[in-house]
Amino acid sequence: MMTSLGQRGDAGRLETAGFAGYLVKPVRRRQVLDMLSLALGRGGEDTHGKIITRHTIAESRTRRARVLVAEDNAVNQLVALKILEKLGFRADVAADGREAVTALSAIPYDLVLMDCQMPELDGFEVTKAIRRG
Repeated sequence: MMTSLGQRGDAGRLETAGFAGYLVKPVRRRQVLDMLSLALGRGGEDTHGKIITRHTIAESRTRRARVLVAEDNAVNQLVALKILEKLGFRADVAADGREAVTALSAIPYDLVLMDCQMPELDGFEVTKAIRRG
């Protein structure tokens, strides 16, 4: 449901009516996409669960995947971080292979973007070390 006027109690009323979520206009394209993603991601769950609102969307963004960018070039680091930030991911940088291995042992990253040509340990060696555990 998209509405022009939001009033206190709308969430409860719309949830009772069977809506999966609602947004108050004006909305951004990203909000609509996130709303649809959350609503469709429920799969077989009861759609009368917690209704999705702009607050639910904001909370889901903070739970997004954590990414490690292993890159030795400062410009590439900055570009990668800005792109990931814009997409809503939490990202950290490792400037070389040794930093990447250290970071991975400290924090459970969901994804690693690896430069294959880094000083000390290249991306292939780091990947082998990660797979060995």
